[in-house]
Amino acid sequence: MTSQDDTYFMLLSRVCLGLPYKAREAHNNRRKPPQREQQSKKTYDSLLGQMTGYRYREFVVYDGGQTYPEYLIEYKRVYVS
Repeated sequence: MTSQDDTYFMLLSRVCLGLPYKAREAHNNRRKPPQREQQSKKTYDSLLGQMTGYRYREFVVYDGGQTYPEYLIEYKRVYVS
């Protein structure tokens, strides 16, 4: 999120992952967490994306009750030459 004067905003949140599913491939537009076992109705609590070739990990939670937005951080980028 940005404004006209190059000020940016970021939310710093506490997140409870519970039992995460460790994904090694893309799960595009998935609305529900993966099932723990083929025959079980139990699902994982979150998804942890650790894809090869990517710099950062991605954390996905499916229940808003697992998150707590704690801080709104405002910052400006400084370019040094």
